[in-house]
Amino acid sequence: MVRILYLVHNLGDSAVLRRVRMLRLGGAEVTVAGFARPGADLSALPGCISLGTTFDARFAQRALSVLSASTRIVSRVAATPRPDIIIARNLEMLALASRLRRWAPSAPLVYECLDIHRLMLRGDFVGGLLRVLERMMGRRSALLVTSSPAFLREYFDRRSYRCGYRSRPASMLRAPSSR
Repeated sequence: MVRILYLVHNLGDSAVLRRVRMLRLGGAEVTVAGFARPGADLSALPGCISLGTTFDARFAQRALSVLSASTRIVSRVAATPRPDIIIARNLEMLALASRLRRWAPSAPLVYECLDIHRLMLRGDFVGGLLRVLERMMGRRSALLVTSSPAFLREYFDRRSYRCGYRSRPASMLRAPSSR
């Protein structure tokens, strides 16, 4: 059975629950870790690992929460079996997944990019810095999963991302062979 560590930016998001169900239907053992919003009902994800509380539309607060969680992410997931695959849902979780590379060095990293935040499109220093960070972390990714082929065409390809990943449907995820 493939073991997946799924890092999410909002544990209460119904789309996260749908993705977890899909992965489990495919035969995977899924551990979910991520941030929760205030008052979120996490009963649908028993055993999920909360990395703290974040708020919608507060980018600076979320960035600080990611920085804080990066110092303790390994200790928070260390009690779980080492994953065969790490999936990072959105950019901030890709940053945390990068911190897990020493803990699970053989697990391929999957970047699940479901939307492009407006800050990524800015032509100023902030936008440029975020794109550089995304490119640096993306180089460590084995696979990019997008919600739309237009993200590849209009965002990743236009910025000459040569990160070693290409988009494939999530249903094509496979554990590395054990040869």
